Amino acid sequence: MSKVSNALQGHYLRTLATDMVHQRIHEGAFFTTSLADPVLGAAASLRLLIQVPVAEGVHVRIHGSAGGEATVELFENTTFSIAGAAVSMNNRNRFSASVSPITVTSGPTITLPGDLLVSEIIGPKAGGSLGLFEEWILAPGTYLARLTNTAPQAQAAALQFDFYDGSRVVL
Repeated sequence: MSKVSNALQGHYLRTLATDMVHQRIHEGAFFTTSLADPVLGAAASLRLLIQVPVAEGVHVRIHGSAGGEATVELFENTTFSIAGAAVSMNNRNRFSASVSPITVTSGPTITLPGDLLVSEIIGPKAGGSLGLFEEWILAPGTYLARLTNTAPQAQAAALQFDFYDGSRVVL
């Protein structure tokens, strides 16, 4: 091999590929929050109201888990009378001082849930965990993420919301 060929080969061997989510974490632009209830009553819900002011949108993933039957849904154009309690949006890069550009609250009083974007079922036999979507990009607006216990008894359940801000992407 020539010296140039060896140099190029060495360069390619030192190249490291990072997936998009991992890159956003390093940039300090990836956030997460979650709600959990160890005894979510029959027909009760975990609800997150998501208010997106960012013109470039946010890239989201929602995960739900339950001890038995449940549904996980995402609505847009949600209307509410009370936003609920603010939840901490944790930056997944604990060295970053960046804060969430969106507002997320729990337990909102919903007037109309809005337009259903997607609905998924967590299995009736053994329960489980469900990554509702690979990823959605939310435009500016108001959204509702909801996990509803559809089992006839109380059960443990959790709803997790992960996102990164598309406006902060560093290329």
